[in-house]
Amino acid sequence: MPDAAQTRYVPGHGDVADVKDVEDFRTYLLDLKRLTAQARKGGLKDDALAKVVTPKLKALHPDWTISDRAAAFEVRYMDQELAGTKKRPVPQPE
Repeated sequence: MPDAAQTRYVPGHGDVADVKDVEDFRTYLLDLKRLTAQARKGGLKDDALAKVVTPKLKALHPDWTISDRAAAFEVRYMDQELAGTKKRPVPQPE
């Protein structure tokens, strides 16, 4: 089994990561999902949802350099994911 201290992950963008980085990102995604679900249960949607969730998410992860705009997009994507309406590109046969 590989040594976790030596394990590296090469993401599609961003810096090379280690196990701690992956754990931090997982926590970020779980916080994003939890906060978005809570706001949805409160009846919030669209811009109002992003406006409420974004500052809470950023407060939980103050060391992350994510803009309000980028965080708001992630909230909207999570909202779509939770609603089952998120679209993804579907490869078309040539």
